[in-house]
Amino acid sequence: MAHLVAKTDSPFLQLRTRGADGKWHQRSTVLRKDNRLDRRRAHALAEEESIKERTGRNVSGTEKFSAWVLPFLRSRHSAPHQARTLERYLGSWRVLSVFLERHGLHHPRQLRYANVLAYHAWRMQPDDDRVRSASHNTSLGDVKLLGIVLDEAVRREFCERNPCHKTGLTKQPSPQKPEISGPDIALILDELQQEPEWMFVSFQISIAHGTRLRATSIDLRRDVNWDQWTVTFHEKGQKVFTVPLQERLRPLFERLRAEGRERTCEIPEDASKHWRRFFDRIGRPQYCFHCCRVTVISRLARAGVNQSQAMKFVGHSSADVHTLYQRLQTEDLAPCAAAVKTLPAATPPVVFYDYEDECDGAERVRI
Repeated sequence: MAHLVAKTDSPFLQLRTRGADGKWHQRSTVLRKDNRLDRRRAHALAEEESIKERTGRNVSGTEKFSAWVLPFLRSRHSAPHQARTLERYLGSWRVLSVFLERHGLHHPRQLRYANVLAYHAWRMQPDDDRVRSASHNTSLGDVKLLGIVLDEAVRREFCERNPCHKTGLTKQPSPQKPEISGPDIALILDELQQEPEWMFVSFQISIAHGTRLRATSIDLRRDVNWDQWTVTFHEKGQKVFTVPLQERLRPLFERLRAEGRERTCEIPEDASKHWRRFFDRIGRPQYCFHCCRVTVISRLARAGVNQSQAMKFVGHSSADVHTLYQRLQTEDLAPCAAAVKTLPAATPPVVFYDYEDECDGAERVRI
């Protein structure tokens, strides 16, 4: 933002502005700092220059979002394991770009706190056919990305501050994913006979090991030890862990290897949409694919499996996160009651008191 500078060796106020080349320039206003009217004129001049900066009339083309954001995101997330993150960020930026374009916000210096709040509300109820409505938390994810972009803009001196910081917007608790019941697992396996094979394979692996959707695409040559019957999973966050392959999956894996498959299945980009439509079709809209992970972790807890072993089995590194997946019911607590029912319990005598009306001066009487 343009601003005034008072030099000790000059009676005139200096105006400091950023030019179209992105560099700071300073010149004398020829307005005296000891004159009240001149000071007022100098402040008006600085405000006029600030307006030019905000409207883009004083900004170079290299500072505009369209010139640098996409290359920045691709460079920031260029590692192979960041491919999914980059894909998600590029999708969010496409939506953000629609909003910025509609509101004439072409460069970072134009954004204000009010624009951030306006985007959050607009994202949940957009008035543009190019954008689908999103949840509160999805909108916050976009605001987080905008904050990352504006942090970079500050580092590049394209703006002086980031209005996405401390917005006061907080994430809402996500709906708790349920455990899949035994009868529903049988129903799902039966209905999957009508779906693409990758869905049937991925579900069988996940309901047996609690893996995430993408991790069910397993390299049969690299990640399966056919002599020891172990499988190595590659989960998000570059987590790699090896566990014994469930025996009921051995025939499936042997068939896939015999058919010359390189991977257990190929997961399409829109896999989540396929699963959403599938669960709606079979009348189980409360489920999603991630419920397989919830189911396995809950069954491990119900069976009394040591938590460290269970975390190793599903690839959890945090006990707090692992606990969040458990869906133990009231009936699962019966062993707890049985374990403590034989503990000795002291039963002190119970004393009751009868209180008379205090205005009569009566004392407490033990019954």
